[in-house]
Amino acid sequence: MAMNENEEYYCFEVVWDYEGNIRQFVLRFFPLQESSELYDVMKHKTFMKRTRTSNLKLSHLNIGKTVSVLNRQLLVMNYADVKTRVTMEKLFQRTAVVFKVNENMGDVLDSLTGHWLTTNSSNMVITRVKMTILDREDILKLGLVGQCGFSDPCIAAEVTGEDAVKHCQDILAMVSAKFMIHDFCYASPDPQTAKWTLSLLFDKPRRNTSVCGNGILCLIKPHSVREGATPKIIQHILRYGFKILAIETLVLERHIAEGFLELYRGVVPEYLPWVDDFASGPCVALEVEEFCPLGPREIPREPCQDPPPAPACNQTYDKFRSFAGPADPNIARTIRPSSLRALFGRDKVFNGVHCTDLQRDCQSDLEFIFRYIARPEIIATR
Repeated sequence: MAMNENEEYYCFEVVWDYEGNIRQFVLRFFPLQESSELYDVMKHKTFMKRTRTSNLKLSHLNIGKTVSVLNRQLLVMNYADVKTRVTMEKLFQRTAVVFKVNENMGDVLDSLTGHWLTTNSSNMVITRVKMTILDREDILKLGLVGQCGFSDPCIAAEVTGEDAVKHCQDILAMVSAKFMIHDFCYASPDPQTAKWTLSLLFDKPRRNTSVCGNGILCLIKPHSVREGATPKIIQHILRYGFKILAIETLVLERHIAEGFLELYRGVVPEYLPWVDDFASGPCVALEVEEFCPLGPREIPREPCQDPPPAPACNQTYDKFRSFAGPADPNIARTIRPSSLRALFGRDKVFNGVHCTDLQRDCQSDLEFIFRYIARPEIIATR
C-alpha cells in the first residue's frame, strides 16, 4: 500500500508477547486509509508492511490498551512522537468516575457519555468499568471520608473523549440530581488527578465482588465495548429485572479465548471469528442473577469460597438465555426483538454479547472468568 507524502499518521510504542518472547515495535497508524505498519525496534527493520487494518481505530490506541493487528495482540506502551501524544491527549483524554452501586447504575453510566445533552459533541465512551469495594486507603486518597462506607460496593468507570475531565465535572451534579445519588458521585478534578485515580482503581490489585453462585456469565464483546454499547447493555439488563453482582473489564489473550470457546470448535463456522473478536481488545464480564422476590442478596466484603445455596425462585439460566436471544441477531430481531442480541448485535460474529451456553457450565464459567482471569495479580500486570 503506497504512502502519500502528506498523509497523516500517528506512531505508538507497542509490545507483542509471542510465546513468552517480548518483542518491541513502533506501530505507525494511518487513520485516513485505516492501515498500519510495524517496525521492529531491536532488528531495525520493517516487520509488517503497510496493511489495511479496518477494525483498528485511532481511539483504540490509548496507553495501556491491548489491540489486535492481524491476530497479534499488541499492548500500547507509549506514544512514539510528540505529535501523537498531543493529539491523543486532546482527543482521547481519560478521566475517572466513581459512584455507589444502585438500581440506576446503567442509566448513570449511559448519562456520562453525554447522549442526553443536546450540546454535547465530544462522543464520550466508557472504556473500562468495574464493580469494586474501596478500602480505607482508597477512600482517604479520593477524599470520600463520610460519603462512602468501607463495605459499600461501587462502580468505577474510565470515561474517554475530548476534554473528558471537564465534561464529567460539568455533568456530575446533573447526573447526581437526576438519579438521586445522595451518597457520593466522584469525578477527577484535573487530568493529573485522573491519571493516578485510574491507576488506583484499575491497576491496584483488589478482589472483585463476584460470588460465583447461582448466576450466569455474560460477556460484553470487544466490538460492543469499542462501539460504546456497554452502558446501554447494563441498563437494559437491569431494566428487565436482573441483578448484576460483579463487573470486570478484562482482556482475553488469544490462547485463552480459544480454550474458553472450545465448545464451539468444529461445531459452528463462527468459532475462529469469535476468537478473533475476543482477542481484539477488552471485554466486560458481568455476573448476572435473576431478581428474587425473597429479597436481594448482599454483595459480601470478601467473595465466597463456596457458592451459596440457590434460592427457590432462581431460574437465571433459562430466563437470561431467553433474554440474550438467538446467536443470530437477524433471527433475534424477528422472534425476540427486545433481546440483547436483537438490539446490540450486527451479525452472527458481532452479536453483542456472549453468555454461558450450557446450564452445567454456569458456575465453572463464572469461576474461570472472575477467579482465574480476573484475579487481582493478573489484572494488575495488564
